Amino acid sequence: MRIKIIEPYFLNKRYDARSLTPNPGPVIIATLLNEAGHQVEIESEYVSEVNFENIDKADLVGISIATYNAKRGFAIARRIRKPVVFGGFHASLMPEECLTYGEYVITGDGHPITKLATFLVNPEGNKSYKHCF
Repeated sequence: MRIKIIEPYFLNKRYDARSLTPNPGPVIIATLLNEAGHQVEIESEYVSEVNFENIDKADLVGISIATYNAKRGFAIARRIRKPVVFGGFHASLMPEECLTYGEYVITGDGHPITKLATFLVNPEGNKSYKHCF
């Protein structure tokens, strides 16, 4: 499965302390998904603009949000025509809100995304994963 993970930008200034140190969450999740056999790319708006044409080539799009960048994450999700899974602090605190903009939410530790991806590749063969995300 081809998966894109997006880290939304939220400040008016392009360079701040957070842009010098990437959020480790998307990197960890991408590593886990890659080890599970998926093709994963991360797009951070701290580095470059989101390429929506490139994102539409993915089978699943993950958006990592905290409360400070949730509005930007929701705006990105509205433009994506693929299934969206939200993760991160805000998704864990406000999963119902995230479900108004995406199809899936991973709360707490992000490791269950590998089970979600496995389920999406073969939903009939993985019925035991259906409710554990």
